[in-house]
Amino acid sequence: MKRLRLLVAAFAAAVVPTIAAAQTGTITGRVTNAQNAQPVATATVNVVGTALRAVTNENGQYRITGVSAGTHQVTASRLGFSTRTVTANLAAGGTATADITLSSSAIQLGGLVATATGNEQRTRELGNSVSTVRADSVNMAAVSNVSQLIQGRAAGVEVLQSSGTSGTGARIRIRGSNSISLSNDPIVFIDGVRVNSNTQSSQLDVAGQDFSRLNDINPEEIENIEVLKGPAASALYGTAAANGVIQITTKRGRAGKTRWNVWSELGSITEPNQYPTNYRQLNAAGTGQCLVSSTCIPGTLQSYNPLEQNSPFRDGSQRTVGLSIGGGTQDIQYFVSGESQRENGIYQNNRLDQVNLRGNLTAQVTRKLNVSLRTGYVSNHAQLPYNDNAVEGFIGGGILGQACNPCSATDVRGGYFSYAKDLRYAFDNSQRVERFTGSLNARFSPLSWLTFNGVAGMDVLNRTDFQDLLPNIFQPANGVPDYVIGYRFVLPALVRNFTANGSGTATFDLTPSLASTTTAGVSFYRDVSQLYSAGGYNLGPGTNSLGSIAERFSIGETTGDIKTLGLLASQQFAWRDKVYLTGSVRGDRNSAFGQDLGFIYYPSLSASWVVAEEPWFPQTSLLSTLRLRAAYGQSGLAPGQRTAKPFFNIISGTIRAGGDEASVPGITTGGAGNVGLKPERSREIEFGADLGVLNDRLGFEITHYDKVSRDALVSRRLAPSLGSSTTQTVNLGRVSNKGWEALVNAHVLETRPLRWDATVTYSTNHNKLLELGEGVDPIIFGIGGDSQRHQEGYALGAYFGVPYTFNDANHDNRIQVAEITLGDTAEFQGTPFPTRESSLNTTLTFFDVLRVSALLDHKGGYKLFNSTEEFRCGVIRNCQAINDRTSPLDLQARALADAAFGVYTGYIEDASFTKLREVSFTLMAPRSMYSRFGLGNLSLTVSGRNLKTWTDYTGLDPEINSGGQTNFNTFDFLGQPPVRYWTARIDLGF
Repeated sequence: MKRLRLLVAAFAAAVVPTIAAAQTGTITGRVTNAQNAQPVATATVNVVGTALRAVTNENGQYRITGVSAGTHQVTASRLGFSTRTVTANLAAGGTATADITLSSSAIQLGGLVATATGNEQRTRELGNSVSTVRADSVNMAAVSNVSQLIQGRAAGVEVLQSSGTSGTGARIRIRGSNSISLSNDPIVFIDGVRVNSNTQSSQLDVAGQDFSRLNDINPEEIENIEVLKGPAASALYGTAAANGVIQITTKRGRAGKTRWNVWSELGSITEPNQYPTNYRQLNAAGTGQCLVSSTCIPGTLQSYNPLEQNSPFRDGSQRTVGLSIGGGTQDIQYFVSGESQRENGIYQNNRLDQVNLRGNLTAQVTRKLNVSLRTGYVSNHAQLPYNDNAVEGFIGGGILGQACNPCSATDVRGGYFSYAKDLRYAFDNSQRVERFTGSLNARFSPLSWLTFNGVAGMDVLNRTDFQDLLPNIFQPANGVPDYVIGYRFVLPALVRNFTANGSGTATFDLTPSLASTTTAGVSFYRDVSQLYSAGGYNLGPGTNSLGSIAERFSIGETTGDIKTLGLLASQQFAWRDKVYLTGSVRGDRNSAFGQDLGFIYYPSLSASWVVAEEPWFPQTSLLSTLRLRAAYGQSGLAPGQRTAKPFFNIISGTIRAGGDEASVPGITTGGAGNVGLKPERSREIEFGADLGVLNDRLGFEITHYDKVSRDALVSRRLAPSLGSSTTQTVNLGRVSNKGWEALVNAHVLETRPLRWDATVTYSTNHNKLLELGEGVDPIIFGIGGDSQRHQEGYALGAYFGVPYTFNDANHDNRIQVAEITLGDTAEFQGTPFPTRESSLNTTLTFFDVLRVSALLDHKGGYKLFNSTEEFRCGVIRNCQAINDRTSPLDLQARALADAAFGVYTGYIEDASFTKLREVSFTLMAPRSMYSRFGLGNLSLTVSGRNLKTWTDYTGLDPEINSGGQTNFNTFDFLGQPPVRYWTARIDLGF
């Protein structure tokens, strides 16, 4: 009997799949462009009401197996095209052909967006806005990192490059700043794996500059970037996503013949900025300085410009060479790429050497299982000068320098402050990075209505910082003793991020008009860091080894380990494939939460209605597409690792017994902890509309968002009598961000001789600190100690200063101390972040031979503290305003208010600007020219970056932030302004 049961089971195992296969079939077809009948590659084709889908190859072909017999709706979609649905009638065991023609569209409803569950969702189904940047729409000759790739191309995404020094990073804000104490940077995913995106990634002390891990990502490897802008879109990402999410998808191979692409770039980097001249008004006797506000008799007005007349700059260079190979069959596709980049900045001790390697493999293992393996490796060596926010730097040395050269017979400074420019090359600050990022993605569809998605991956960063100054380069008269004796510090770091996500999705029709999609999943993320330091002063002659350090040797170690476990669920109902309602919830536990907390839940709800597809909607070319959408969601930010838990610091103590001394270890309180500490929570409501006009040749996206962050972490003072630390972190604050976003995408002309496309973005942000906490005084900080504040009723990091007025009462064209009147108290002066942004990105193509593109970028409604000029006038006293008696009265007044009363308000200036960010010219060889040699494409591109700035700001450049990528500290103090790039690039494909 047992043997009979085994035989029956074996027969069923063999026969039932055969019967099931006989009841299913295959749908194949080709997707083409309606304008030119050319194939549309990478379009996504899916069978409506099922989880079955395919991606077209380079010939526009697709194949979907395992489709149940019957009549099906087949939909094709791709960003830049209108979605199209056709009908396919499939017989059991047969094959149906469904060819689909797509029309280009300026309204972006045809794309797919990756979700936190590992699925892809059609843009038309989303209740929130998502900005998508396709790398193939950007001229790569004009960009060299991810920050530049995003800049000016996504409404509501603010990218501020803090310095023009090669290798430094940018500060990114999406829909304003949410947190008072925690980072306001978005989180970044590459192919479903969360990666280290720290914009302040070093332990070096190089004044206001810093490295960014975003610069490790090679734009040449990127397929597209999706920006989820706030909690309404990122709720399923949970406790990390309140600042937004940047999702990067790397390139993959396409089925078809092997395609080789080779590119090479050569470029120049120049310093186009005009630097201020140093002045010194001598008295009539030539024995001392005679300021404008003084009563002395002026004599000779000395002037000298070290940065112009004894320049430290050189013409930098850029060299890049890269190769990619992609191809495969219908079942296996591969993509392999490598690139080597070298950039020599405008200083001799500023360079960047980077090698990027990538290998991606996608395999249809079985009819039901698809697996993708994606790996990336980067080796990076960067060197920074000691510059920005430093009198020892080149900019500081020149701007704070002398008005003469030489100023005496023994003067060898060359007009520079403190010591000669060549000595500043002696500072060696460098970083070496070896980084591996890998992910394994699997999609298993055991049934046509059921799909399981899984992703597991890691991001491993091995980083070492070096800071060196050899001894005996400086003489005692030229610097403090530490410079004379030299120093060396070595600071290694190992940072590892691990991601593991899994989910299941069931898709089926409840009725012929109502479809249901149910998803449940689990997410795990771990961030492990180990940071070390060793170094000291007084190096032995002729060496820079740690073993030769003679004094103040120190070592240190810092470790961190933060884990997050998330459970998530989502339910969507789609009515007639036109109205979509989606609800979801995520619950998180995080190791940094207070010990009394369990799971924290983040709900979301969204609705989308494609109104234009309703049968009653007027079918006119004037308004060809209309979609209404709305979304609500919550997400969070976790406290730092040791914020919730009490901890102690180890110290060394000395005991005496019987006249003998001995060193023993001891402890002191490091942090009071807060066992009830919760994550910061942000809730956001957004609503908007997408409109297509003139048969979708014009596309409009309009969005309004209202975001409030509560339980913001604030450091509150504790009573000294407690015998603990002096402060404790508490959930007290509330922050608001509101604004509008608009995007206009236009196919202005579509003719064979000329094609003209243009995209305009516009966004606003109104940031306000609603509540700081009862009994908590305004938090005052900034350069000078008090230039910025977190104060209720104002934007985070707002500038404050004492107002003043002036009046040239005696009409002698000189402002005296008595002619300045001060206000009673410091008043709000403005916000350090732009409150409005706009951009124009346009491309013209002539006869498919010449393509011209440009990016115009505007930021406005904000202020910048011109601390450079304030320090020159108030402390060094070498600026024109206090030495030249022909200086404008307002400049005299602000200088005197600062010098006499310490009132710097006049230097908090309007920093609004418009910048010609990019211009490129691409010459494309006619197909008849290169096809005879078996080539697929051949082009030459010449591009420029940072070509022109229009602004009323009197400092060097309104984009400078000498505080680097810090959270809120914003000021212009001896910073390197953006430099100009010109690049020539050749692309060859075969």
